[in-house]
Amino acid sequence: MTLATPLRSSLARHRGSRTPGAVTRPVMDLAGILRTKHVTVGELVDRLGHKGFGLALLVLTLPAIVPTPGPVGMIFGTVIALMALQVMAGARRLWLPEILRRRALPGSALRRGIAWCLPSFARAERWLTKRRLAFLTRGRARALLGLPMFVLAVVIALPIPFGNTAPAVALLVFALGFIARDGAAIAAGLVLAAVAMAWTAFLVFAGASVVGWATA
Repeated sequence: MTLATPLRSSLARHRGSRTPGAVTRPVMDLAGILRTKHVTVGELVDRLGHKGFGLALLVLTLPAIVPTPGPVGMIFGTVIALMALQVMAGARRLWLPEILRRRALPGSALRRGIAWCLPSFARAERWLTKRRLAFLTRGRARALLGLPMFVLAVVIALPIPFGNTAPAVALLVFALGFIARDGAAIAAGLVLAAVAMAWTAFLVFAGASVVGWATA
C-alpha cells in the first residue's frame, strides 16, 4: 500500500465528504512529487517553480518543526534563507547553489509528515479565504515579507537549543497563506514571527545566563 492511501484517508477522516481545497489539494499534489524515494532540493524547486514558493516553503519547513539532532536546521534554514533573499529581490526563478540542489529530501519521511499534518491543514483551511487582504501575497508586499522570513530562516539555521520550532511554525503559517493566497494568514504569520523572535531572544539570554553562572 502506498503512502497516498494514508494521505487520503487522513484527509477523509477530518473532512468527511468534502473534496480537497485550496491548501489540501496542492499539498497532496506535493506528496505525489515526493513519492520518488530520492528527491533532491533542486528537483523540488524546479518542479514547483516560483509560483510554488508557498509549497516549497512548507515542505522545507516541516523538518524544522520538530527539534532534531544533526545539521537538519542548518541545511533547511539555509535553503529557506536563500529563497527569502530571492523573494526580496523579486527574482522570477529561484536559484540554489549546486551543493544545496544535490541535497536529497527524505521523501518517505516528508510524506508521512504531510499525512500527519494534513488533518491540521484541513482544519486551518476552513479559516482561510482566498484573496483576503490579497495585497500581502503579491508584489512589493511579498518582497518585503522576504525580510522576516529570512530572519526566521537564519534563526532555524543557528544551533540554538529548542530554537527551531517557534520560527518554523511562523514560516509554516506564511506558507499556508501563500498557498491559499490569504493575506490574513500572512498577517498572522507576522504576529507569530514577532513571538518567535521574542522566544529566541529569551533562549539566547537564558543560555548566556546559564553559561555565565556555570563558569563563574
